[in-house]
Amino acid sequence: MNYPIMIKRSTLIVAIVFAFSAIANAWQVSGYNLTKGDSYTTSSEINQVITQTVMGQKNVINQDISTQEKLEVVEVNGSNFTLASTNLSTKLELSSIMFSQTIDSEGETEADGVFRVLKGKSYQFTINEYGEIQEITGLEEIQAAITEELKGSPLAAQAGQITAAFSEESIRANLENQYSIYPTSKTEAWSKKRDVTVNGLPVTFDSQYLYEDDSTILVNSELTVSGKITQNGMQLDAALEGTQEAKLTLDPKSGICTVYDATQLMEGSVTTQGMQIPMTMETSTTITTSKD
Repeated sequence: MNYPIMIKRSTLIVAIVFAFSAIANAWQVSGYNLTKGDSYTTSSEINQVITQTVMGQKNVINQDISTQEKLEVVEVNGSNFTLASTNLSTKLELSSIMFSQTIDSEGETEADGVFRVLKGKSYQFTINEYGEIQEITGLEEIQAAITEELKGSPLAAQAGQITAAFSEESIRANLENQYSIYPTSKTEAWSKKRDVTVNGLPVTFDSQYLYEDDSTILVNSELTVSGKITQNGMQLDAALEGTQEAKLTLDPKSGICTVYDATQLMEGSVTTQGMQIPMTMETSTTITTSKD
């Protein structure tokens, strides 16, 4: 038997396998590579079903929230990218057995003014190649502009609640969830734990990331909500836990997530005025981003 020839052939096969693996990994989307001047349109659709049991009566609330924003790459500095985010439209449809309401930035009613005042407002944020948030600017200007526009209107009393959506904590939490998706070193699987504030409540995300293929990331998260918040003059004490599963489809050239699909289930309770209200929240989210 000619062992040297067999060894050479085996070595050649191994070399080919490693070479193919290196080529395959070279195409794996592993971060952002944005170009100054490029612009994108992002549309999000969120459906949430909240089931509450109050004094033995079950109440189901359906919420559908749709938003659209424009993203522009305004500066590239090495591996840091600055983007401008501009609100184009926002719509909320709310319904339960007791009431229904629609608030639309394109509408003309007094209630529509809550979203109408957001239209056209812009802020900027800077991310690195992995999506880590470096800086956020322009939020104070947005808050001041909203407060000024609502001054003297029936919605003036709600200005604080509206501008709270543009607090750095809230915006940073949203941006991290949407953009901070890449590992900082070469790997197929990684984890991230984030403590953020959403609508005034502390939320912990314990997430496991995995490349399903070269341009798809799967994310499984455990969520915990625990804390107190005051709404409409009432103090609410929330204690909820749940899971979230997400699938992210990536653009191979820019690294932008073109489709974000997530489902979330939270269960627990909210206590107010000595009354404990069992609660379940089922949420589905789809965010699509396309280059203009």
